[in-house]
Amino acid sequence: MKKLNLKNKLKHQTDGKFDTDKPSKLSKLNKFAVFNSFGSEQSYVDFLLNLSLQQLHEHATNAGEIPIDNRKLLELRLLKRFAKSIEKAVA
Repeated sequence: MKKLNLKNKLKHQTDGKFDTDKPSKLSKLNKFAVFNSFGSEQSYVDFLLNLSLQQLHEHATNAGEIPIDNRKLLELRLLKRFAKSIEKAVA
């Protein structure tokens, strides 16, 4: 009888994790806000070119991209993410 009650108690305990894999609305808004301040793709490209590698890594982390050592590849990934965010904003 006690084992059954212990199993029921364990089912109701939480581990602090979300049950779903979907990102929260707040994280979506934060990622959109990262790109929302740039008017056009050219202004975003200029912004990326003026960043140091450390600043580029920090910006990539804020944008939800994994920072990598290859600068050109990271810039391309960020540009793709920027284009997707613009498409979602327009749609």
